[in-house]
Formats: sequence, structure tokens, C-alpha cells
Amino acid sequence: MDALEDVMDARTELLSDDAVICEDSLHVKMSQFFGKLARGLGWGPQPTKVNSVNWNDYANRAFTLVEGPFIIAPLAEDDIKEDPNLAFELIIHKEINSSRNAYSLLRSCTEDEAKKAYEAYRKILVPLVDSCGKEVLCHNVLQKILDFHREHTSWHVAHITTHFGFLEALKNEEVLSYLNVPEAEEGLYPLHVAVENESEKIIAALMAAGATLDVTDAKGNTPLHVAATKSVAVIQALKVKFHTVLNRKNHDQETPLLLAAQCSKLENIKHLIQIGANVNHHEEVVDPSTNPSYWEKVEKLCQSKDVSSKDLHKGGNLLHWVKTRELCDLCLDIGCDPNLLNSLHQTPLHVLVLRNRMQCIVTLLCRGAKANCADQEGITPLHMAAGLCSTTLVQAFIVFGGEINAENKRGETPRHLAAACKVEDKMKASERDRVIYLLHTVGAKRCAVKLAACSDGCVEEGNFNGVPLYEKPLLRSRWVMDEQLYRRQTSESIRWQLANRNHLQRTGRVLCLDGGGIKGLVMTQMLFVLEEVLGRPIQECFDWISGTSTGGFLALMLCMGKSVQDVQSLYYNLKEKVFVGGRPYEAGPLEEILIKEFGEDTVMSTIKSPRVMVTSTLADRLPPDLHLFRNYESPMSVLGMQEDSVFMHTHPPDKQKIWLAARCSGAAPTYFRTVKKEDGSKRVHQSSGDTW
Repeated sequence: MDALEDVMDARTELLSDDAVICEDSLHVKMSQFFGKLARGLGWGPQPTKVNSVNWNDYANRAFTLVEGPFIIAPLAEDDIKEDPNLAFELIIHKEINSSRNAYSLLRSCTEDEAKKAYEAYRKILVPLVDSCGKEVLCHNVLQKILDFHREHTSWHVAHITTHFGFLEALKNEEVLSYLNVPEAEEGLYPLHVAVENESEKIIAALMAAGATLDVTDAKGNTPLHVAATKSVAVIQALKVKFHTVLNRKNHDQETPLLLAAQCSKLENIKHLIQIGANVNHHEEVVDPSTNPSYWEKVEKLCQSKDVSSKDLHKGGNLLHWVKTRELCDLCLDIGCDPNLLNSLHQTPLHVLVLRNRMQCIVTLLCRGAKANCADQEGITPLHMAAGLCSTTLVQAFIVFGGEINAENKRGETPRHLAAACKVEDKMKASERDRVIYLLHTVGAKRCAVKLAACSDGCVEEGNFNGVPLYEKPLLRSRWVMDEQLYRRQTSESIRWQLANRNHLQRTGRVLCLDGGGIKGLVMTQMLFVLEEVLGRPIQECFDWISGTSTGGFLALMLCMGKSVQDVQSLYYNLKEKVFVGGRPYEAGPLEEILIKEFGEDTVMSTIKSPRVMVTSTLADRLPPDLHLFRNYESPMSVLGMQEDSVFMHTHPPDKQKIWLAARCSGAAPTYFRTVKKEDGSKRVHQSSGDTW
């Protein structure tokens, strides 16, 4: 740019309208023009080029300024002949090891220009020359420093020192006075510069000298924000373990962890989490005294190779990038938010659908992921699954409450996206037709307004409703009849309930939930439908809830205010972690899940409404006795009657732990071993039919 400016200045002067053109003046102007042109093209003398000079040549010069190692002197006649526009030069000289080193730093037209350059160069060069001597006072280094200084005029001596890596200069008081002072243009501190250059030794020296981590540039970035985009070694050099700066957000609300993700720095992500970064990009730092099991899981996660780097640049958290169910569980265990949005406003479910990671999707849905979160285009995971014509994915989102008639911003429903899918492969076409059938059977509506891509499977006047997954022609008529009867019976029952609601409010309403292990999932689906019809949580619709075994788990969770989806998640956890191997199953994993869900010391009396009964059997006596775990006093206690028994008495509600009540009810013969309680009695499960 300087060269181009020289050429343009010379051209302007030569062609100026007010120039008096005569032979002498033309000669002078032509000389000036070609002089500037030559300088611009690098052919002639360069005013800012550092030249080695002989100090003895200046013995007879009349210095106009002498300050420390600097002098300003008139140019020699030979130098003026080369470029008549130049008249003064700025010299730096210093005796090092009995040798006088001198360099011409600048040639200028006027003395004022030379003095102005002196003021700028003095602040940079004096501390560096005093501290580093020959390391700085040499031709190539001086040239690099001054060229760089002209490009970064707002940088202080500490910034220049850091950029060039002059370790000795970081002991100089003048340099250290600017250690925590930002430059004016970008607000950078010396530590930002050192991190940007990935100079670990300089970072360590700055930190030892008192550089603070808690500084930000004009964009709100701390040195750690910059380090997160570099390497693990640079992050380690900053020594930020459990530091408050770990989760500081810049002006774009980005944490260092998020920037590391956007730069696809997987190892940086793992290291930041290991030293306390919040996995959900919140500003709270993880407490180092957190349960040791947390750090064990973090360590296991960081050693895993099942983190995909394909979607790192979109941001999000670890759940957006996992490849296996096991790693998904680990991420959830350390607190990863299953509904966190990435830069495209997508939840982990959106990304996992695109990658077709079915096991991870089910794990997330079981552990609190919202099936109906939409991205910035209004697209839900079910939209994506339908557009991909994936039967299993569509089934999963239907089961977990996906909104089958949700519209994206273009007015497209999942049914429309499936019907509009153009496929040439027969297998894929068959899959698409099954997806349409699935959506149709659960009530997916046709397009109310015809869209450009509508087909017979979604347009209002169409009659194609897909193809069943499995079809036996001989049973088809029976299925149709069963479906019609079911619809009529259900509709009549609901109409009667609504018409007589006032009457129902004055009677005792009991919900009885049977056991059956993993078959409890069927109950949760039925409860989902009931809640949808009634428009309120199921526990608000009954005065009493009774259950046994997994039905007891369901009853207790509902009475504690948990949602049906929470119960569904519990059942999937049981399937994955408890019902493994042969019978009888290990009780340890079951007890861990129950304690985590209900709390280790929570007692039955903490449940105020509705009344809950969990059935079990006292198996330490013959004949065995029915026992009900209650959140209220038993009739015998209310009447003041004492239990006439040689056996130890059972605990009252205010001393009966909820998780243990669930465990006793779930001690089904051949599935789990009998439970011996603190009161000495042995319990196994009992049918919930005994509620009556």
C-alpha cells in the first residue's frame, strides 16, 4: 500500500493543474516522479528500510537530536542525490561487546517526520534493546519489528515483545507495565497475542509475570476463547482448571467449549470438559468437589472414540455428536441437556435422525428429550424421519408423543413430506408407503391446503393411505370390525364420562395398575391417550392409585408428580440395565435406579395426594399376608387397634422409604430375590387385584 501511495502521489504532483511547467521545474518533477515510482516498485532507496551504517561516518555530522541510543542527523550528500526528497535520517546505535552497532531506521523529508518516528520507535525499541541487546539490535530483526509496528500502530511494547517471543524483555519494568493493558483497535491483551501465536513458553512467562486470565478483547473473547481454537497444549499452558473464565461467554454468547466445537477441535472439547467446562455452555463452573463418579464418567467419556466430528462445527453439546447408546448415557449422566440447540436451532434428536442413530434416539427420548422441538425452519424430528421414509424412526417418535400434524414454516406436515418423497428404488418406495400408513393409522390429517408437491397420499381429495407393515388377508375383515367396535365403545365411554363429570367428582375414583415387567410400557401408552383425552395429568383424575411390581413403580412416580413420559423413561432404563441375562436378575441395578428416581430417604408420607397403595406380601409367615404400603394411616391405626401378631410390626408411612416400598413390590418370584426389610420381614410382590 505504501508503494502504491508513493506512485500515486508522484503522478498527482506531475499532473497538477497549478504546476508551473518550465524546463527546470519539469526536470525536477520528472526526477521526483521517477524517484517515487522507483521506491514504490522497490527499485530505489526505501525510506523505511533498515540499513546497517558505519558509526564513524557520523562523526562530523551536526545532530539535531540525541536521546539515548537515538540520533537524528542530516543525510549525507550522496544519499540526497539518490532521492532529493529525503533530508534526515533516524539512527539507533549501541555498544555491545565492545562493538558499536548502528542502524539507519528511517529517512524522511523533514526533521518533524523523523522526530515523530523517534517518539513511536523509542517506546518499542529502548526496552527491547536494553533487555535483549544483540538479539534485537540486528538488521533483520529490526526490520521485522518496525514493519510489524507500522501495521499495528496501536500495539504497546508488551504486545510486540509477546508477538516476537523476546523472553528476556518480559523481565523489563517498562514492558511489564503494559502486561494487562489492551491495545486500542481490537482490545487485545499481550496474553491474547501469545495464545494466538501458540507460544507456550511466552504464555507461561506472561502468567508468571502476573498476566490475568480474566480479560476480554473488543469481541468479549478471553485468552481461553482463543486457546480453544488452537491446541490442547495451549489450553494447558493457561492453567485454567476450575477457573471462572472456563465458561465465560463472549459478545456472541459463545463459550470456549462452543468455539472449540465450531472449529472441530474434538481433543480440545474433551480437555475443556475434564478441567471443569460446563457441557451445556452455562456460566457456572463444575464444582471440583462434585461426586467422584462424575469425574470417572467424564474420564471414560474423554477416552471414548465414539464421538463424531462431522457435526462439531454446528455447535451444540456432546449429545449432538455421539455415535453409540453407551456414550449417550454417559453424556446424560454428566448433565448434558438433551434439548440444547446448536447453531442451526437443532436439538440432538434432529442431528441423530439425520445420522440414523436409532439407539441414541430412543435413549434420549427415554431420558427427557422433547420429541416436538422445531428448528429454525419449523422442522421437528418427526418431519425429518418422515422425509427420510424411515419406518422405525417414525414409529419411535409416534410412541414418544411426536405431533403427527405439526406444520413447518412451509406448511408441510410429516404425512405430506412422506407422501411427497420421490424414490425410484422399489424397497424405498415400499418403506415410504408403510410410513404413510403408520401416520394415517394414528390420525395424521391430509393437507388442508394443496401444496406444490402434494400427492395422492396427502392431498385432501386423495384416497391412498399407505400399505400396512404386515397384512394377512384372511384377518383383514376381523381387524376392520375390531377397530370399528373399539372406536364406538371408546367414544361412548368418553361421552358418558364427560356428561357425568360432576357426579364422578363426588365418588371415589381408583386407578389400578398391574405388574408384568416391561409390559408396563403398554400401560404408559394407554395413560398417554387418557391424558390427551382428559386434557390434564392422569394423577389429577383419580382419588386412589394402586399398583404392584412395575405397576407400583408407575403408581408411586405418578403420585410424586412425575409425568407419564418420566415413567416411560424408567421402563426403558429397566429394560436396558436390569432385565439383562437370565433370571433371577441382579437386584443391584434395580435398586440404584429406584434410589435415583425416588430419593434414598424420601418416605411415603411426603406424598399428600392422591392416596397411593403399593401391594406386597409378607413372606416370612405362613400363610403369607397381604401388605399395603400406604401414604396414609391404615384403618387399624385410625381405629386405635393394635396388630395382634408375633411378628415384627411394619413401618408407618412417615418411616417407610418410597424406594424400598417399590423394591418390595417388585420382588416377583423367579425375577428378583425376596427383600429383607429393616424391620426383619421378608417381602415379595402381590397382585394389585387385592386393591378391592
